[in-house]
Amino acid sequence: MLGSASGLFNPGTILWTQVAGPAVIIDDPTNFVSSITGVIGGNMYTFRLQIKCTDGSLAFQDVTYTILPNTPANAGPDIGGCPANNPYTLAANSPASGELAFWSIVGDNNGVTIGSPTDPNTTITLADGAGGETTLRWTITNINGCFTTDDVIVTNCGGVEPVDAGANQNTGGCYSLSAFANMSATPAGYCGTGTWSVVSGPNVPTIGNVHDNNTTISNLIEGTYTFRWVVEGPCANGEDLVTIVVPPPLGDGTTAVASGSETFCDGRTSAFLTGNAPLYTNETVLWTQTGGPAALIACPTCPVTEVTGLDGTSTYSFSYTVTNTVTGCSSSDGPVTLQYGMNSIVEVAIENIHLGCDETEATITYTNSGPGAVQWRLINGPAGITTPWANADPSPFTITDLIVAGPYVVQLRKNAPVGASCVSASDQLLIIVSRVTGLSNAGTDQLFLGCDLFETDLAGNTPPVFPVDLGLYGTWSLISGPNTPIIDDVLDPNTHISGLIDGDYTFRWTISGGPICDPAIDDVVVRVTASVPPIDVDAGPPQTVCIGTPVYLSGNTVPSNELATWSVVPSAGVVFSDVNDPHVVVTGLSASTAYTFTWTVTNNCESASDEVVITTNNTLGPIEALAGPDQCLTSGSYNFNLAGNNPSPGAGMWFLMPGSPSSAIFSNSSLFNTGVTVSADGTYIFVWQVDNNACVPTTDTVVITISGPIPAANAGADQEVCGTSATMAAVAPSPVGTGTWTQVSGPNNAVITSPNSPTTTLTGLTEGVYEFKWTVENGACPGSEDKVKLFVSLPAPTAFAGNDQTICNATSTTLAGNAVTSGSWTVVSGPNTPVFSNDLSPTSTVSGLVFGVYVLQWNSRGGTFCPVETDQMQLTVYPAANAGGDQEYCDDISSVNLIGNVGSSGTWTPISGPNTATILSTSSIQPPPPG
Repeated sequence: MLGSASGLFNPGTILWTQVAGPAVIIDDPTNFVSSITGVIGGNMYTFRLQIKCTDGSLAFQDVTYTILPNTPANAGPDIGGCPANNPYTLAANSPASGELAFWSIVGDNNGVTIGSPTDPNTTITLADGAGGETTLRWTITNINGCFTTDDVIVTNCGGVEPVDAGANQNTGGCYSLSAFANMSATPAGYCGTGTWSVVSGPNVPTIGNVHDNNTTISNLIEGTYTFRWVVEGPCANGEDLVTIVVPPPLGDGTTAVASGSETFCDGRTSAFLTGNAPLYTNETVLWTQTGGPAALIACPTCPVTEVTGLDGTSTYSFSYTVTNTVTGCSSSDGPVTLQYGMNSIVEVAIENIHLGCDETEATITYTNSGPGAVQWRLINGPAGITTPWANADPSPFTITDLIVAGPYVVQLRKNAPVGASCVSASDQLLIIVSRVTGLSNAGTDQLFLGCDLFETDLAGNTPPVFPVDLGLYGTWSLISGPNTPIIDDVLDPNTHISGLIDGDYTFRWTISGGPICDPAIDDVVVRVTASVPPIDVDAGPPQTVCIGTPVYLSGNTVPSNELATWSVVPSAGVVFSDVNDPHVVVTGLSASTAYTFTWTVTNNCESASDEVVITTNNTLGPIEALAGPDQCLTSGSYNFNLAGNNPSPGAGMWFLMPGSPSSAIFSNSSLFNTGVTVSADGTYIFVWQVDNNACVPTTDTVVITISGPIPAANAGADQEVCGTSATMAAVAPSPVGTGTWTQVSGPNNAVITSPNSPTTTLTGLTEGVYEFKWTVENGACPGSEDKVKLFVSLPAPTAFAGNDQTICNATSTTLAGNAVTSGSWTVVSGPNTPVFSNDLSPTSTVSGLVFGVYVLQWNSRGGTFCPVETDQMQLTVYPAANAGGDQEYCDDISSVNLIGNVGSSGTWTPISGPNTATILSTSSIQPPPPG
C-alpha cells in the first residue's frame, strides 16, 4: 500500500487498519508504505489510513484493492537424460477453468523439442549431438491479464553412438616443415567427455584441444599417424582410431584469397577482381569465370584485374587459383559473385498506429523492393524499451508483447548488401499503446491549510503497478485558482507546490495509460488564507414581512476560501433552506416578532459578521408560488394547460414573459390550471404570481416549449492535434435546437471561444487527452449529447543535422546534429550501410565508411500526434593512397605485382632502387561512379 499525507500532522500517529475483506497481515501498519501478505485471489480488501493533525483532529481515507485470481504456475521438477531414452514427460500443474497455459523456451535451445506446447504433461524429445541445458517456461494467464510463470531446466546430455573418430586423411605434400589436419569425430555430448590421444607417429604433434571433436592438429611431419578418440559419459561410450598420412614435403604454397562478392545497384558494365599476390617462386595466378554470360577478364593471370562486358543485370561468378608450376601445389578461392540489384525501397502503409484500449499486438503492413532483407527494430519505446534488428516476416507482420503503455517508434530497413551506390532504405512508424488505469485519488481537500501558509505538498496516489509495469503515469495540473503556482514535479504524486496566494485552488491528478483508454481523474481543493479579516460582510437590508410567506435574505457572496453561515435569534421554529447560502430562503417565522439574523464569514485566520433584523407582522401573506413542471410539446400543440399551485387563501395571476414567439390567450389568467392558446412553435416562459393581503407577492416561472424533434447531437470525429489550438467540427442542429460545448475532462481548462458555435476554436491546450461534449437543447425539451476526444501533442523541435562534412583517410567521423527531445539518425543514401555508435545521439559516431558520398538524416520527433521534423547532411569520404604491403622475395625474380587502392585511379612512381624499374599497367583501373 502506498499512502501519503500533507499539511500539519503528527508522523507518530500513522496507522493502517483493515476495514473489509478476508483477514490479512499488514506488514508495517505504522508506515505510509506497507506490504500486505496473505491475500487470496478473487477477493476485495478495504484498508484505512488514518493520521492525527497537530490540532488533534483525526483524518482518514479508505482504499479498496481487488485481487484478481490467477493460478500460480508450477513447471515441475528439472529433467535430465540421454536422447536414447526419448521421450520424456514434463509435469507442470494444470490451469484453472478460463485460464490459458503454454510452454516456451527461454534462451538457447540445446536440442529440446516440445511435443504439445499447451499440455502441462507434454512429452519432449532430446536430440543427439552436443546437448546442453535448456530452460523451459510454463506460463499460466487468464482473461484479467494476470499471469504467473515457473521454469524447469532440461539437461540434454547429448552424445552419439557408435563413437567415430572420422575418416582417414592424407594431408598432401604442399608444405615445407610441417602440415596440419582438421579432425571430425562424433561429439561426446554435454555430460560426456571426449579425449584425443596419439597412438603412433613419427613425432609428437600438437593437438589444439584434446577434448574438442573438431580440433586442429598441427606440427605434422612426413609419415603416418594414428590417433584415438575416446568418449566416456552417460549417453555415449567407446573409442575409435583414425589415420593421417603425411607425404614428403613439396614446399609451401600461397593460400588463395579472393575479394568478396558484390552487389551493384548502378547498372555498371565493369568491375574489379582482387586476389592476393603469390609469395613463392614458380607460382602463377589465374582468374576463371564460372558462371553468367560471357565477360572479358582483362588480365586473367594478374591478382588485380578489371572485368568488362557486364550487362548490368545478370549474375556473374569467378574463381581465383594460385598454382606452383613445379610442385603442382595449388589453392583456390571463390566463387566471387558480381550481381545487380535495384535501389532498395521499404515503406510502411500506416505511419501512426493507435492500438485499441489494452491491445498489445500491432500489425504492420509494408511494401519493399530491391536487394536485402526487410528488418525491423524498436528504436525508442516507453521506459527505454529498445530491440536489436530482426528479420521481418512478409507483409503484414505482427509485433507482440507491447505491454507497457506509451509510444513505440519502429524502424524498418532494407539491409542492402555492401556495394557501390547501394542504398539501405528505411522508414519509421509510431505505435501508440494504451492500458486501462486504476483509480485516481488526489488526496483529501486541504481546506484548513493554516493561516499565512503559502506552500504545501499534494498527496496523490501512486499509479498502480500490476504483475508487470504497464507504464501508467500520473500528472498534476491546475484546474482553477487565483494565480498560477509553482508545481515542482507534475509527475510526482507527492509534489511540492509553492507561490500560492489568498484563495481556493483546484488541482487535478490524472492517471493515464495512454490516449485511447479513458484516464482516471480526481480533484483536490487547496484553500489558502492570508492573515486578513473577511471584508465587506453584509447581511442585507432589514425587512418587515407578512407571516406564512417565504423570506429571502440578502447576504453578500464571499470568496471561495471563506465560509459564511446564517444564524438567528430567536431560533425556535425557523427553518433555513441552506445556512451557507447568502440568499437563503427562510420559513417558520412567527407573527409579530423581530428576528435578528447574523451573517458570519470565517476564514482560516479570522471571522467577521453582520446582522439584519427581519420583523414579522400579523398579516397572512401569500403562499409560495409554484408554476408547475416545464413542458415539452410536439410541434403544433398550440392548446395546453398550465399547472400552477392553488393560491388559496390568496389569489393568483398568470403572465407571459416578453420575447415569446407569439402572444398567449388565457382561458382564465386567474386560474392556477388555466388553458392557454398560442399560435407558433417556440419556447414560452410563463410567470405565476400569488398575492394576499397587499403583502409582497411570490412568483415562479415555467417553461413551455413547442417543437419538432430535436436532432441527435453530433460532435464530429476525434482529432489528433499538434499544437495548442484546435477547431471543433460538430454538426449544427437543424431545424431546431441550440448546441453548446462544454469540457468533460483534460489536463487543464481549455478556452472555448464560442461555446454555441459547432466550429468554435479552442485555445490554451496542453499535451494530453481532452474530452468535450456537444449538447443540443431546445427549451424544456430533452436534449441529446455527443462527445469527442482531442489527442493533443506539442510540435517537435526543429532538426539540424549539422554542416556537410568531407573526410579523408578515415572510416569514421562524429556527427553534429542539434539536441532534440527525441531524435534518431537514418541513412538516406550511400555506397554502403555504415554503423552508428548510437543512432539516438545527435553527436553519434558513424563508422564503417567507404569511398563515396553519404546522405544522412537527423529525425526530430515531438509529441505523439506531430510530424517528424527532419534535416539532412552530406558526408563525402575519400580514402588515403594505399600502395599495399611491403614484399620480400628469396628468389631471383624480375617482376612483381603492385596493388594500390582497388576501385581508384592513381599513378605509380619509382622512388629508389638499384636500377630503374619499368611500370606496366596490368589493367585500366578507373574509379566506380560516385554515390
